[in-house]
Amino acid sequence: MIGQKESKIIALYDEDFSNIVTGLIERAKRKIYITTYKLEPRKGPKAQRINTLIKQLFLAGSRGVEIKIMLNFYENHKATSNINWYAARMFQKNGIACKISNHRQDFTSKAFFN
Repeated sequence: MIGQKESKIIALYDEDFSNIVTGLIERAKRKIYITTYKLEPRKGPKAQRINTLIKQLFLAGSRGVEIKIMLNFYENHKATSNINWYAARMFQKNGIACKISNHRQDFTSKAFFN
């Protein structure tokens, strides 16, 4: 980012992703911007990591952190698009700005914390 003294790039693998990102969300003070291809709230024992991450987003929003999320819409993959529509509505109902991209571009997962 322009104006920052130091930046770090961290390679995240599936098993590390939620733990690292959850910690960053917990420490964020001003802004969280996320673009991702899918953000799926789930049920069951395997859902703990993603649901903890989502819970931390809600907590960050309640402490005044500005959160913006951009999810993808896929014309040719309706299951993923439906998951993202559900997630967007859930975030919006809880006061978090979340939009669905209807462009033909593909987002990779990215998050910015400040």
